[in-house]
Amino acid sequence: MNGIVQKRFRFPAMFKLRKLIKLLSSSQHEEIKTYKTACDSLVGKYETLLKQISEYMQENQQPLDNFEQEGQIPSDKLTENFHLNTFSLLSIKDELTHITHECEDLLQQGSTQLSNYSPYEKTVEALLTQLKELRKYSEQIGGALGEFEDKLLKMEEVLSANSLWN
Repeated sequence: MNGIVQKRFRFPAMFKLRKLIKLLSSSQHEEIKTYKTACDSLVGKYETLLKQISEYMQENQQPLDNFEQEGQIPSDKLTENFHLNTFSLLSIKDELTHITHECEDLLQQGSTQLSNYSPYEKTVEALLTQLKELRKYSEQIGGALGEFEDKLLKMEEVLSANSLWN
């Protein structure tokens, strides 16, 4: 009879322990889910920015190539568009910087706060790898945009000098 009494008291304790484990597990699951959603959102922003960069470079590459290869100065209409497009480049670079900072924050959060969630370790590791790749691409694109900006600024100097002479 003493064994039966002990079993009755063990079951409620086990039930509470299981409930606590389930609660902790579900809160970890929610944190991972929220983190994954933030990562997916960042990737979406990055893809949108890449499309914007591609369109921007396609628009501006031809006048820049003509200027670099042949010394051909764009017409007045292109010059006006050029100044507007220079502003677009600055906003693109600003958005890239914002995305890169957001990526750094998510990398920090994932490596410090979520790396100990053993049931989700592979998921967190995959997300961290994706974020590291994103950061690497951001740096490469930032460098390419910097080079493009330098070329545009050289063309702008020539345009400004020609405007002064006219």
